[in-house]
Parts: sequence; C-alpha cells; structure tokens
Amino acid sequence: MPDISRKFLAICGIIAPIIFAIIVIIAGLLRPDYSHLTNFVSELGAVGAPNAIMQRINFVLVGILIVAFTFGLHRGIGEGKGSIIGPLLIAIFGLSAVVSGIFSTDPIQPGSFSDIMHSMSSAIGSIAAILAFFIISNRLEQDTLWRRYRYFSIVIAFVAIMVSVVGVGLLGVLGAPGLAQRLFMAVLFLWIEVMAIRLFQVSGQSLVSPALPK
Repeated sequence: MPDISRKFLAICGIIAPIIFAIIVIIAGLLRPDYSHLTNFVSELGAVGAPNAIMQRINFVLVGILIVAFTFGLHRGIGEGKGSIIGPLLIAIFGLSAVVSGIFSTDPIQPGSFSDIMHSMSSAIGSIAAILAFFIISNRLEQDTLWRRYRYFSIVIAFVAIMVSVVGVGLLGVLGAPGLAQRLFMAVLFLWIEVMAIRLFQVSGQSLVSPALPK
C-alpha cells in the first residue's frame, strides 16, 4: 500500500475520536435537559429525541472512519501472532458504531427491535475492542517500529476493563452513569488516537520493518 494511502487511513483514525467528541458536545448543548453526567451518549440519537439525526450520523461517520483506519493499521504493522484477528476486531468495533447509528436506542418502546440491535451492537463493539488491544499487542512486539506500543496496548486493555467494571458500577451508584460511559469510551478512543498517530508517523518508512529476533 502506498505511503500516501496509509497516511490517509491514519488520518481517518486520528480525526474519528475528535469528530465524535465535538458532535456529542454540540448535540448535548442543543438539549437543555441533557446532562453529560447522567445521560448516555446514545440518548442523543434516541427515537423521538430532538436533533437525533446529529448523533446518528456521528455514529455512522465515526464507525466508517475507524473501519478505514483498520485497513491502514493492518498494512502498517509487520506480520505476527494474531495477524488479521486484531485489526478485524477493531473493524468490528467500528462496524458496531455504524449499526448503533442505524438502529437507535428506543426509550418510547424499550425492547423494540431497534433498541435491542443498538444495545447488542454496543456490547459487541466494546468487547471486540478490548480483545483487539490484547491480541494486537502480540503483533506489535514483533515489529521494531511498533514494539514499544505493545505495552501501551496491554495497559489500555486493562484500564478499559477496570473502567467498565469498577468505574461504571461505582459512578452508576453515585448517579453519574453518563460520566462512566464517557470514561470508558475515552479509553477506547485513546487507543485509536495514539495508534493512528503512530501509523501516520511510520507511513513514510519501510512497509514492514524487520522482525525482532526471537
């Protein structure tokens, strides 16, 4: 893959978290009754919600950008253990965002097809992302351009688990489930952002760096 193509795909990953955050903030400001502390992000695009189209497009657009970034990431890291599985799981994370935008959460009819699809896609995407962080770490270790990012990927995976289990439970009890969700999403997007920036940096170098001796 030409360097310019990988750089473009890296940019897709770089701007995805930024776009998502900006639209969520703007959509929240347009609703005086909405709180980033107590309300979930999905509620911005819920069935019957004002300006719901903004968040729905946000989910779809950012999901597509993440999937595009995945192609560049796969080609930008040397072959290794879990070669295709890690990037594939990140792609699933991106696709889950697309599905979440197509099928909105439904407070009017809880348990509706759209509501179930939205909840399932969100859960599947979150699990896929965490698994990807662990699996890709093995591949990163075998590429000299990416080796130091192996530890970053592992740490982010554990932090995501801690936030999802401890943080969500604690903040939920304290009445801030929206904040808990945002912390979890921030961890996932941090991984995307850092890896995308690194992909952009190494795109001008050799396609695959020599593998480290075992």
